[in-house]
Amino acid sequence: MSAVQFLDDEVVIHNYLENNFGVSKKALMGVVQQAAFAYGSSTKYHPVIHSGSSAWFEIVRSLRELLVPKGWQCLYEAGLDKTISKDFGVSIVCTGGNSAVGKINAQSLLSKNDKGSAFDRLLEQNRRQLELFDSNEFLSSPVDDNTTWVLIYHVDKSAKEIRAELSLPVFLNEKSKIQGWKTRIFLGTVSLDNLKTSTLSESEFSEAIEIPVISKKNE
Repeated sequence: MSAVQFLDDEVVIHNYLENNFGVSKKALMGVVQQAAFAYGSSTKYHPVIHSGSSAWFEIVRSLRELLVPKGWQCLYEAGLDKTISKDFGVSIVCTGGNSAVGKINAQSLLSKNDKGSAFDRLLEQNRRQLELFDSNEFLSSPVDDNTTWVLIYHVDKSAKEIRAELSLPVFLNEKSKIQGWKTRIFLGTVSLDNLKTSTLSESEFSEAIEIPVISKKNE
């Protein structure tokens, strides 16, 4: 399998996201912004884990609020909250990552928590799909069926920002954290300073929607 591809050119990212996910970079950054609002809502009276947990809850919710009106569905399977598109043949899982998120030269991008055997099975499917393409063909080809992507983000307390990527994982390390990647799409950063109220436009999000949820039992 070829080396990781890191996409940070605005035109390339725009075309790739629109063609393979039917969504814009701006809309995805709106999702990350909602996570930043949730993270910033934590006070000294909340439990220690409140800020981190709230950010994850909100990024999952906001992603679904964005994508479900576009035909995506919610799926909880084998302990994983996924948002899936039958039209594009992809699913997205949200997770926190280490400080390498959003850094083009970082070779040690890791998920924050271990993912376990259920997630490893998804990565086996990713690897099978990627065997069909070489590195040059991959960027110009549509995303293939049953491919799992990760909306991975990092809260950088020293820089007071959240960085995010939409990236394609292929391997877990010995500690069951995602470490191997095929494609990394840098989405951008959201400042944690002066967070007040949401500024998302109505054109990007629907106010009232019904969310279809598919539930499957663990095999």
